[in-house]
Amino acid sequence: MSARLFFLSALTAAAFAGCYGDPLRDFLNASGDGGSVDGGATIDTGAADASHRPPPPDPVGGACTGLASDPPGHNATHLNATAPTPNGGDLVEGTYVLQTYFRYNEPSDATNVRDSFYFKPSTFQRARRAGTESSDALSSGTYAFPDATHVHFAASCGMPSLDAGYTATPTYVELYVAAGAGVDVMRYALQ
Repeated sequence: MSARLFFLSALTAAAFAGCYGDPLRDFLNASGDGGSVDGGATIDTGAADASHRPPPPDPVGGACTGLASDPPGHNATHLNATAPTPNGGDLVEGTYVLQTYFRYNEPSDATNVRDSFYFKPSTFQRARRAGTESSDALSSGTYAFPDATHVHFAASCGMPSLDAGYTATPTYVELYVAAGAGVDVMRYALQ
């Protein structure tokens, strides 16, 4: 089965949308408005090799997620160039950890960010920590692919809903989120 990794871009854009007047930042700082999405997507659930982590526990007892952010953190790197175009692709089920963070045509952000996602068919869990925060901002919900290169995240707790572009390969997913006059591109490596 396969699903579009489109949701990653959306998730990233939503994260930045609120706190700083930047959709991606709001999404990353996750205050959450809840919601749901009709439909959804499928994910490649082929056997994972030994290097893949076990899934986090499902949220229980009102918890938003059982996932934790992973060090090391990354600062956004400014690139005065045209951002790449999302290519879509099939999302492989598993845990993804932030690997690179580029801001195209927007100032760099000195805040160190740790960010992790866990994807399974039509649902996600996320844990993010930025700067000197003492605990993870947690979120979870559903995702769907409105077209071949975009994903819509609907959070049931944590972050606000988000629409983003995405590219997925067997080893990583990138989210493309509008940020001011530019685009933030975050690559998450499958663990």
